[in-house]
Amino acid sequence: MTYPPGAEPGYRRTPLSAEEKARGEANFAPFVAQMLVASGRFRVSADTPDQVELFQGVARRVSVMVQRPVVSYANGREIVITFGQEEAPALVLCAARPGFPEAHAWLDARYETLFSSAFYEGSRWVVPVSPEMIEGQQTFFANPDSYPVDDRGVSYSMAFFSPKHTGAGSFYLMAINDDNGLPLEGARSYRLTVPPAAPVTQYWSATIYDRATHALIRDMPRSSRSSQSQHLTTNTDGSTDIYFSPESPAGNEHNWVPTSRDGGFEVLFRFYGPQQPLFDKSWQLPDITKLT
Repeated sequence: MTYPPGAEPGYRRTPLSAEEKARGEANFAPFVAQMLVASGRFRVSADTPDQVELFQGVARRVSVMVQRPVVSYANGREIVITFGQEEAPALVLCAARPGFPEAHAWLDARYETLFSSAFYEGSRWVVPVSPEMIEGQQTFFANPDSYPVDDRGVSYSMAFFSPKHTGAGSFYLMAINDDNGLPLEGARSYRLTVPPAAPVTQYWSATIYDRATHALIRDMPRSSRSSQSQHLTTNTDGSTDIYFSPESPAGNEHNWVPTSRDGGFEVLFRFYGPQQPLFDKSWQLPDITKLT
């Protein structure tokens, strides 16, 4: 049937029935499994809730077929299906059912990949944002071949803003593990020794956040100590010890940041007015040491 110009009916997509979804999952699953085994990843356009749900079902079927955790997540208008990490059971949620839990698991797993690139060689401190994200912020994402959608999602799941020029007026390092590579636990006691002559023109600070939410820990009298904190004590060599623990350390109350016994935490170390020794790494921030 023909229609006069401008009178063509709009395109309408009919929702898939349960039978059509099941048939689609069964048809796609062997092909997707083959692609995963060959390349480790499968991408497909999915711009409707029906399509997203269909390929989440495909991921679940493939997981059973290959006997490995398989995850699916949205990347713009695509669905990406790939292998999950055996050592990260939370990721299996992505293959189990759709909804918020797998999004949180994916963000957390992606967040932890940031800590594979240490700022100092062999250190636990990292810049908590990817190089692609830094470049995009500085150029207002001018590169047409790079738009780090995933990295933006991770960044804004833990931060309210991002500076346009990282390292100009401020610089940040983050740690989620101690010097032995173990997660920071609120029930334990730790020490961070800030070396003398910190490379800042203004001040430095060490702030803790809830590891699960990246927010400030509830019901704490304070969340940080800085070089401007009143009554902060320093060592004879000019260094400063900062303590993280659920109980105030005897004799070091003014240098103490309280933690909650109920969960883990992460430490963000801020440099305001950073100077060259920080970037050429002639001055280095040591890892956090567990005391008890």
